[in-house]
Amino acid sequence: MKRVAAAVALTLLGGCATAPPQPVPSQAPAPAREPAATPAAPAALRPQAPPPTAAPALTLRYQRVEWTALEGWASDDMTAAWQAFLAGCGALKARPDWQAVCAQAVQQPQRDARSARQFFEAQFEPWRIAYDDENGKPSDSGMITGYYEPVLRGSRKPSNVYSTPLHAVPDDLLTVELGDLYPSLKGERVRGRVQGRKVLPYPDRTALAGGSTLHGKELVWVDDAVDAFFLQVQGSGRVTLPDGKVIRLAYADQNGQPYKAIARYLVQRGELTVEQATAPGLRQWLKNNPKRLDEVLNTNPSVVFFREEPITDPSLGPKGALGVPLTAGRSVAVDPRNLPLGAPLFLSTTVPVSNAPLRRLVMAQDTGGAIRGVVRADLFEGLGAGAGERAGLMRQQGKLWLLWPKGRPLPAPGPGIAPAAASTAATQAVALQSLLQQQSQATGRRFVVDPKVPAQLRVTNGTDTGSWAAVLAVLRGNGLAAFTAGGITNVVLDADIRTQPVPVISADDATIADDEWVTRTVAVRYLDATQLLPVLRPLLPQAAHLAVVPGSNALLVVDRYANTRRLIATLREMDKLPAR
Repeated sequence: MKRVAAAVALTLLGGCATAPPQPVPSQAPAPAREPAATPAAPAALRPQAPPPTAAPALTLRYQRVEWTALEGWASDDMTAAWQAFLAGCGALKARPDWQAVCAQAVQQPQRDARSARQFFEAQFEPWRIAYDDENGKPSDSGMITGYYEPVLRGSRKPSNVYSTPLHAVPDDLLTVELGDLYPSLKGERVRGRVQGRKVLPYPDRTALAGGSTLHGKELVWVDDAVDAFFLQVQGSGRVTLPDGKVIRLAYADQNGQPYKAIARYLVQRGELTVEQATAPGLRQWLKNNPKRLDEVLNTNPSVVFFREEPITDPSLGPKGALGVPLTAGRSVAVDPRNLPLGAPLFLSTTVPVSNAPLRRLVMAQDTGGAIRGVVRADLFEGLGAGAGERAGLMRQQGKLWLLWPKGRPLPAPGPGIAPAAASTAATQAVALQSLLQQQSQATGRRFVVDPKVPAQLRVTNGTDTGSWAAVLAVLRGNGLAAFTAGGITNVVLDADIRTQPVPVISADDATIADDEWVTRTVAVRYLDATQLLPVLRPLLPQAAHLAVVPGSNALLVVDRYANTRRLIATLREMDKLPAR
């Protein structure tokens, strides 16, 4: 399947579409848009000198943790996750990393939540997934979005009601695997068509709509052009025919043109605000402006082609890139360059609007053209309008942990991804008490450690832990937080920081280390503090807190000291009188 990176701007700031099953995960095509995998011109096809090797844009780090470090692990009902895992074993069982665990799983296919949890704890090890951000600083949080399987109304024949066609793959669409020419580009591809002795880019949305290239390739006609567009963004869906029969259209290919978000186009033109650029907001704008429908849709040159698939079991979702049906709420799309398809992941994020915790075991069973990054996942919400509403709102920060079979070497990152400097392979266990005693002797600090904090930490070999800043970095890398109140430095779990008496500071203080937690209030002078919340919250890690101080136009932020300074500086740049 394939879908948009839904949420605050479904097709807004990026989308996602599911690729068809492939025997090698790194080669799975990315459907609706391929920002990285589709070069703008076919110049890469010219067999001259090999292309230069670019510096990796992403890094990846796995850090071994205890099960207690997984936020919400003990309370998750894993019954549905267990069934999703069994489905995945159908595609994984022949691979060396998965032979043993899948063989064990199928011996007892029916398990309750408790026995499923026991199985994962016995067969797997949990690894915290982290990376270095654009500034070279370690991070373990990223964007979690949602997608779904829409249901449309359509017909096998066109009419005044059913007038928008959905197409099969055209016969002249050519796909070139660049890895066949340059091994360093394994998994990358371009699409086009042959004209004479040249390979030219395939026509974009505007040209295809106005030409005859797709005549005869119509699978069905549907009654709503907007629904048809969103189906291409999602990558798969169902169509109800006039006689009541329901068919499934699955992603088959796309025209090779880059995906461009139509909501971003409207935001840039001032037609929508960022807050309005949700899936419902975008649909409403298109409904209110029917004469501009073609203009807006054609700003996205990417076109998705489908194939019809039988629906043998209506309760099952579409097949993802792993080749197995997706499970609502338990299947996610990931970037296969970073995370292995089929692997169990533990997800910790929040529910949109309410920000209630959403913590559950999920399976990496899909990919998407806009799902790019290390800590990045797209949660499959299920079938129909309700699932679409949930997916359209989902744009939350979250964390991921990889569950990897015991005794198997960790998966290597794919092309273009580099292991982070602090690689997991070179870590050792260090007693927290020993680190804190060294700091106490060197600086006179006194410490109190929460009983839930693990006694052993994972530390990269060769790490200098002599300074307080270095110890804080180790704590942060192990999911821990520290703050100093009343002359005592407290060490707690990141997940518990909101319940702690984090000290309030009124101004910058050079004696506070960057990674220590503080509480600050910031007066907003010209803007509305409430309206700033959705703009500033994405700048904060999941454990941090940002709220409006009741009865005032001020913000309260609880975060690491360096992050509060950055947020305040950003706010001051925004909170100015408009130029006259």
